[in-house]
Formats: sequence, C-alpha cells, structure tokens
Amino acid sequence: MASQRVSVSAGLPKAGLSLGELAPYTQSDIYVRALRALGREAALVAPGDASAVPELAKYDVQVAAEGPSDVAAENLFAGVQAAAGEGKFEGLTALEAARVADVVDPSAVRFYFASKLGASTSDAELSIDDLVTRVNAELVNKIAATSGRVGQFVISRLDNQIGKLPFEPSAAQEANAASADASAKDIAAGEPLALAQQVVALTKKVQEAYVARDLAAAARTVVQIADIGDELMKLRQPWNSIRKDKEEARAACTLLVNIYQALIVALCPIAPKLALTAGEMFAIKADVFDVSKVFTAQECSIGEQKTLLGRYDAKKVAAALDPSKAPAAAPADGDKAAAKKEKAAPAEPPAMIDIATFSKIDLRVATVLVCEPVKKSKKLLRFELDAGDEKPRQILSGIAAWVNPEEIVGKRVAIVANLAPVKMMGLESHGMILSACDDANNNVQPVRPSMEFAGGTMIR
Repeated sequence: MASQRVSVSAGLPKAGLSLGELAPYTQSDIYVRALRALGREAALVAPGDASAVPELAKYDVQVAAEGPSDVAAENLFAGVQAAAGEGKFEGLTALEAARVADVVDPSAVRFYFASKLGASTSDAELSIDDLVTRVNAELVNKIAATSGRVGQFVISRLDNQIGKLPFEPSAAQEANAASADASAKDIAAGEPLALAQQVVALTKKVQEAYVARDLAAAARTVVQIADIGDELMKLRQPWNSIRKDKEEARAACTLLVNIYQALIVALCPIAPKLALTAGEMFAIKADVFDVSKVFTAQECSIGEQKTLLGRYDAKKVAAALDPSKAPAAAPADGDKAAAKKEKAAPAEPPAMIDIATFSKIDLRVATVLVCEPVKKSKKLLRFELDAGDEKPRQILSGIAAWVNPEEIVGKRVAIVANLAPVKMMGLESHGMILSACDDANNNVQPVRPSMEFAGGTMIR
C-alpha cells in the first residue's frame, strides 16, 4: 500500500490549557498515531511554536510546527470545539490540564477522550465522575489488572513460559467481519481457534474505526477484546487447573497472553506510554498496528510485570483538583496522639500458650490472585487467594487504607486458614491475613514471606 501523507491542521494552542480545550488536540493526536501505526505519514500541525505548551507534552500530544501537507484532512477540531461551546464538556472546562495530569494518569485521560469522542461529537458529555467510573471499569479492571494478574501467574507458577498454540498462527487470520458479533462469554467457551479468529476480527474492527476517525468505536471494540480475556480467565481458572494439570493452566495462559498482545496493539494510538510499558511486559512491539502479529505468540517467555494503572476514587480526585472539596482532616497530630496514648490503660501482655495449642493454628503461605475494594466499605479489601485449596479462598481484610489492590496481586502473604468463617458486608471471609503494624496503627502491612513458596505451603 502506498504511503498516504496526511496533515491535520490546528490553531496554535495556548499555555494553560483546560482539560476541555485539550480534547481536540488529543483526539487529533490519537488519529495521527493510528495512521502512523498503519504505515501512513501523518502529522498534527500547528503554526508557530507548539513546544511552549507543556500540557501537550504531558498528554503525549505531538505537534509539529511544519509537516506533510499533500493531503489536507478534514478539520478534526470543529466538532469537538462546537461541543465545548455548547457546554458539553461539563466539569472539564475550568480544570487545568497540567494539574489533572498530576492526579490522573494521562493514559487514562486519553482513553476517556477516545471513548467519548467519535467521528461526530454532538452528544459528547464529559465529567470527572464519568471519567473515573469509565477508566476504573474498563481500562483498570478489564485490562490493566487482569493482564497483570495473568502475567504474574505465568512468571511465578509456569516458569515464565507460555505453551504452543493448538493451531497454526496463520489460521487465526482467517476471520471476517461477521466473526466479531458473538458475545464474549460464548467466544471464551468456544474452540481456541474460533476464539483467536474472533480476537483477530475485532482487532481489524479497531483498525477500521481508527481510519474512520471513530475513536469511540475503537475504544468500545478494545473493551470487547478485554471482555473475551476476562471471560476466558473466569472459565479456565488457571490458578485452579494448575493443581491437577500444569499444562492445562499453561494452555489457558497462552491464549490469554495472545489476547493481551492484541489489546496492546489496539491501544497503542490511544495510550502510547501505557502500551509501551505493557508491550515490554508481554513481549510485543507496541507502536505498529500489524494485525498479522495477533495470535502468533507461543513457546516463549514474557517480561517483568509492572503495575500499569491503579483504581481512582472520584472523591479523592475531585479533592485533589479542588482542595475546598477535601474532607476535613482527622485531628491526629503528634500531641493528640501522644495524649491519647497516655490516657489509654497499659495493654495486658498476651497469655502464654503451650505448643499443643499453637499447633492447632493452620498457618499457610498464600498467593494473591485477586484483590479489590468491597463495595460500600471504606476499610475492607476482598482477596482471592491460592492457599492450596481446591478453589481460591476468599478472605476479607480491613487494610484498604494502607494497601494498593493492584500492587499486591501476585504477591505472597501469610494467613490463618482455620478460623471459623465470618460474614462481613454480605460476604464470607474464610481466614485471616496476618499483618504487621506500628504502635500507633499508622502503617499496617501484610506479612509477606520472602521465599518463593507455593500457595498452601505450611508455616511452622
């Protein structure tokens, strides 16, 4: 295919852009990056010195003062600017883009813009609450968290080696547009080759949406691919199957790694920095939109796993952007804490127990498979743990103030496994995660065995 030279013209941005004013530049940048990833020459061109606008650099928007102009693309700014003029950017117009970038990862903001701004933006309504909800539900939960969980599992439980695909990679490319219509659950339950063809078909659909400048459709289709991975993980449950058949678990993770590679390719124009990091994690080049590379990974290792994104709290984000909305600070300064300690009665030392009593406690190493906040609770985290049981063990722990759920997935903790089940917030907790804390309970952290013991290893 001959290279098509495209320029997207823009007015010179000013310093101190609001998030709403940043939207058209981000939309155009995603379009330009998609064209480049597809092998076409393209540039977002602004007359004058655009490097004087730091917000553009923070949000990975690359503006050239001069660029190719053989073919003038339709002005992408008109629709977004019209939406801004009609007040459609509710809650974003007054927010400084540079300030938001210090609170919310620019990749998350770019994903949000893409999900809301299609070829026509007449119905775009943007807000911080909506941004946080969509990013948490789609980019964090369905993509960043699940891919990291599987990647850590491959490294720690499968000797960092995925298996051989159960079909020739070229067969996966035999997909058509109709293949992209089935539900994620049905796709995950189907034959591996059919699943691969569905993922390839959806990846092609993303490519078509980029070319049509329908970024919202591209983002929706990316989430469809993520849904297939999520359903496949729930169906295959490699953390369970590995107890009976390690190769069965490896086969499931081989499919999952290939799905994540497809997601990385599809996301690269929208979230280039996130895709670059994820590409290093899953051993794929993240700046070329080459569908022929989708579902070709087999019998190889993957890279070091990192936390891509953590969940956002809408109230904390709003408070960070507007200090007047921050909750009142707790009166826990040093003097008051010291006074409270003086008033407290000295704690009685724990009663002595004999070895027979101690031997009744079932202490084990457990690997964290899932960690997430409990709805309507500020303190509780819900853990799913590989503790050597037939299925993952659920434990609730009141350490939400100190533990980042995304960072602890894949780590090992110490648990008491034979505590009687207790119900909290409608959920049953089967055990206790052992934690250490300082004298004032200002820092509480789970006890983490440093040795590479498997989940279920007894602690004696």
